[in-house]
Amino acid sequence: MGGVLRVCWNIFPISFALAAFTFSLLVLISGTNSNNELADIYFMRINTTDIIPSSVPAAGIVSSIAESLGLHDFYQNSLWGYCEGYNANNSDVTRCSTPQTMYVFNPVAIFEDDLLEGQSVTVPQSIQDDLGRLTTASHWMFAMYLVATILLFITCLIAFSTLCFRLGSVLTTIVSFLALIFITGATLVAQIMFIIYRNVINDSIPVLNVSASLGTTIFALSWMAVACALISFFGFLFGICCGTARTSRRGDKYDYQSPTRD
Repeated sequence: MGGVLRVCWNIFPISFALAAFTFSLLVLISGTNSNNELADIYFMRINTTDIIPSSVPAAGIVSSIAESLGLHDFYQNSLWGYCEGYNANNSDVTRCSTPQTMYVFNPVAIFEDDLLEGQSVTVPQSIQDDLGRLTTASHWMFAMYLVATILLFITCLIAFSTLCFRLGSVLTTIVSFLALIFITGATLVAQIMFIIYRNVINDSIPVLNVSASLGTTIFALSWMAVACALISFFGFLFGICCGTARTSRRGDKYDYQSPTRD
């Protein structure tokens, strides 16, 4: 009976480790392809429908729609790049950029690339400077999400050793702790950074008439990965003391014994 209970207990943190890996993986691969549902999972969306072009006289009164300038109605970013689309037909994403490691979302550069010849949009230098300061944070965020996903995957691979070996439980607990640190750090950096991003963009509304909003789905996935990783870590940690099978060598076989003594 004790062996069955130990197996059941170790399956508990393993299942949460698998859930944490799944949530983290969804964050990692979202926004890389416009042909699936993951294209609409993003950190931040910029709505440019009514952006004010510099070439229009009395621009404060007359607003031109983004499409007439060559821009899309919205731009949204993920870890590997950005996706763009139009508000018609339920805000369909029409294209996603080629995935790029250490990607930094730069809406100013995107606008410049998409504008039709002869059209222009003046972005205040202060806004460009504020966005430029977030480059380092973007690199850290990308690296931490990638490392966290890899560590969660390794945790899932070695977690089944907790059913047999005490050393396996110790090793799994260490790796799961590192995974917890990285996924928590990545989520916090992303949350703080994109709140700053959003505020910088929204502060430009009087000048550009654009707005930014955070994606709820991707942050929900990321925080769920944190929660599952936390539960998984404490499950493995508790298992070392109270629920891990210990082994004694009898020939080539392992004998499971209760951690308590009569």
